[in-house]
Amino acid sequence: MYDPLNLWTKLTGVVVLIENVKDVYLNLPPLVFAILYDKVTTLGIPTSESPWTISRLTPTLSSLSPAYLAQTPDIPFSTLPPLKQLKIALFRRVLTYPLYRSLALAEKVWGHSVQVVRGKRSLVRVLLEAREICMEGEWSVYGRIMIEDYVIWAQGCRERVLEVLAGEMEKVVVDEGELGFDLFVN
Repeated sequence: MYDPLNLWTKLTGVVVLIENVKDVYLNLPPLVFAILYDKVTTLGIPTSESPWTISRLTPTLSSLSPAYLAQTPDIPFSTLPPLKQLKIALFRRVLTYPLYRSLALAEKVWGHSVQVVRGKRSLVRVLLEAREICMEGEWSVYGRIMIEDYVIWAQGCRERVLEVLAGEMEKVVVDEGELGFDLFVN
């Protein structure tokens, strides 16, 4: 049975070693987005497909790749700001992988993600729920390796940085043409 207080007490007092704090903060929006996307599309009741959906929408979980590219003159996409890269990549994933492929749904979930990232308490709650979802079967590796570390880290992260990150997420605007699918041409 899911007991967030019990899970939370098990994960307190543990230290997570972090080399690059910026990467930790920038990998957070895709993870929260994927969790909330699954929550919205399943009406809050996780299914057997929930871990798959979360892992496919999160670049770090699906391919162990960074959520954004460092600036490189050879790669035009890398010249965009990191949060814009994140939003474009997430929206491309939403239009490619899951059952419900809607740009309007992606925008709505992005807005919910901004609200969750803004508060430490809501962030920890969402991460604990995701950990519980991913503790089933072969997906438990994600729960133990990635999500548990984020739960531990989120308890001690700076709330002011989360507020700034959420504010910057709100400012990011992605046009349909920037997605590169040519689906929205008149």
